[in-house]
Parts: sequence; C-alpha cells; structure tokens
Amino acid sequence: GKGLAYLKNLKNLDVLNLADNPIDNKALAHLEALSHLDTITLRNTHITGEGLVHLKSLERLRVLNLKGCQKVTDESLQYLSGLKELRMLYVRDTEVTDEGAKKLKRQIPGLAVFFH
Repeated sequence: GKGLAYLKNLKNLDVLNLADNPIDNKALAHLEALSHLDTITLRNTHITGEGLVHLKSLERLRVLNLKGCQKVTDESLQYLSGLKELRMLYVRDTEVTDEGAKKLKRQIPGLAVFFH
C-alpha cells in the first residue's frame, strides 16, 4: 500500500492495475491526485466500500473493476455517483445487488454494470 504514494507524481497515468495485491482503503487515498485515470482494476484487493470515497475525484474514470472486493456494497456505490464518465463497472463476487446497480445506472447515464 505504501508504494502507491510514489504514483502521485505520475499525473498523466491513465491505466492502473492493482489486481491481486494487498491494497486497502488507506492505499486508495494515494490515487486521488491521479486525475487522468481512465481505468482502474482493483480485483481481489482488500478494499471495502468506504474506500471508494477516494475515487470520487477521478472524473475521467471510465472503467472500474471491483471483482472479488467482497466488502463493496450497494450503499458504497454512492461514492461513484458523481463519476459521470464511468461506463463499465465490474462487481462479480461483491455485495452489490441488481437493485444497487440499477440505482447507480439511474445516476450515471450510459453506465453498464457487469456481474460476470
């Protein structure tokens, strides 16, 4: 997680794959300054729904993979509602339900949520 602090100077970074790493909510705070991020893969990390608050500032984010993040819930999707460019959200093996996905899709026109 601490190593992510070194990413803050990579202002033009647009794709970040942290899959299968011991990343937690605190580590996600280091991503807030990476405003050019287009795609983030957090598959099978230790983040919880509360960690998604650190992604709120990533207004260019189009693809977010949360597969296997078992503590991400419908309620935590509220932190993503301001990401109007988000087009693909992957939530297999999370606590997200169809109802939670539908609510977020009402807030972000054009969003597709994948459960597979």
